[in-house]
Amino acid sequence: MRMKSLRVTAVALAISIGGLSLSAHSQDIKKPSERVRLTVPAKSLTFIPYYFGKAQRLYEKEGIDLELIVMRPPIGVTAL
Repeated sequence: MRMKSLRVTAVALAISIGGLSLSAHSQDIKKPSERVRLTVPAKSLTFIPYYFGKAQRLYEKEGIDLELIVMRPPIGVTAL
């Protein structure tokens, strides 16, 4: 019984290590960035996370080319 449990654990470990190496390899492949335009009504504290993420290049790491556009809300809805 103990030997069977050891084999199951070894197989599970091998599968998880194989999955980790595959996911690490897939992250090496560079995908083209997707252009995303985001309208915000003002440069205010509410929208700081967007500006922080752009400054720290967090969006680029996820494959997003973010463009922040400041415009009044009715114009943004019309543009959509």
